[in-house]
Amino acid sequence: MRNVILWATVFTFLSNAGFGQNRLKFRSTEWVGLSTGAAGNAGQVQSVNGVSMGPWFAGVGAGLDYYRFRSVPLFLSVTRDIQLGKKDWLFLYLDGGTNLPWYKRPETPEPAYTGDAFHGGEYWSGGLGYLWKLGDHSRKEVLFSAGYTVKKLSEDQSYQCPPGDFCPLIVSQTTAYEYLNRMYQFMIGFRF
Repeated sequence: MRNVILWATVFTFLSNAGFGQNRLKFRSTEWVGLSTGAAGNAGQVQSVNGVSMGPWFAGVGAGLDYYRFRSVPLFLSVTRDIQLGKKDWLFLYLDGGTNLPWYKRPETPEPAYTGDAFHGGEYWSGGLGYLWKLGDHSRKEVLFSAGYTVKKLSEDQSYQCPPGDFCPLIVSQTTAYEYLNRMYQFMIGFRF
């Protein structure tokens, strides 16, 4: 269902793109930020690139997120700018995609532990931001945003009990864990 909503948003943006008087322009935004939630605080970086037409923007993004488990979010991004003054703007954004793990648990001396495997999950983020244009005719802008992010990961941990006093036979067990990470996100960025 979420994929349908995301693709419908992208389709709406692209279908409305031909009706404006502005032409498509390439836009890139580089972000650095802080995520905070129940698991503590962590840093992150993101790069979002795509096309804009008037106040609308659609693009693809990638990042490196250190909240709880290091991961790489890959997502589609839709943004709507709202002009307040000559240089002051607000914007709303919605990102959705996948979250790929880039984390390996440290080795443990426990003899029964045989390893783990992390698997990707969903990534969603949305929020409100403020942008300030650096000049009247400049396409360079400084951005500040606050939002809410959800990233999911899963993990399979494997154990094997060797035969001995405790285990009469070799017993293998795999335990699956689902991690739902919810956090507030505060970012500063540069758009050109």
